[in-house]
Amino acid sequence: MANTEPTVNTYLAACLRRRNPRWAHGDAIVSQSTKVMDEAAKQPDVLIRAGGAPVVIEAEFHPASSLDIDVNSRIGKTVPGETQAVESVIAVKYPKRLQSVPETTLNDELESATDLLWYVRRQEPAGISRFPRNGWLTGDLNSIAGAAEALAVSPSRITAAAETMEQAVGAGAKMLLDRVGEPARSQMAQCLNQSDSEQTRRMASAIVANAFL
Repeated sequence: MANTEPTVNTYLAACLRRRNPRWAHGDAIVSQSTKVMDEAAKQPDVLIRAGGAPVVIEAEFHPASSLDIDVNSRIGKTVPGETQAVESVIAVKYPKRLQSVPETTLNDELESATDLLWYVRRQEPAGISRFPRNGWLTGDLNSIAGAAEALAVSPSRITAAAETMEQAVGAGAKMLLDRVGEPARSQMAQCLNQSDSEQTRRMASAIVANAFL
């Protein structure tokens, strides 16, 4: 009997769990579930949620004619219990040969496969991007797992954190001007090999913030 895509997806999830200690327990990685997204019709093939933003994997056998549609439809969807919507989706095209291998060897076939085709669709602050822009990457499960781990770092949260940091540095520089006397500011500027200025106070504020971080 030919292997179905849900069967291979289940083995894919099992293989990924072995590649990261944070993915090995609980429901950090789920496959073929009907309850992990708010919209019943938009359930992912594989969902990774182990810290950071949730990452979805959508997979089909070659030629994967409807894969792009599935990938695009997952962007922005919500996962119960998560504070963030899905921003990153990995599209995987299985080689057709995986359909005909015995299920008893399917795990080993996936573990040793080096001809998996994949790309990433991601919601960036400037819009939805695709990597690579055209075509497919070719690799093994390690490359897909590495991409999934990196994609868990949310671009929107990075942007928000950077904006918060910038605001904090500006507020700290203003406090140095309003609450610290000129002699102390001059000494501080001397330590930084600068003259007392807005830029110097921002530099000092950034150093203090970095120390706390």
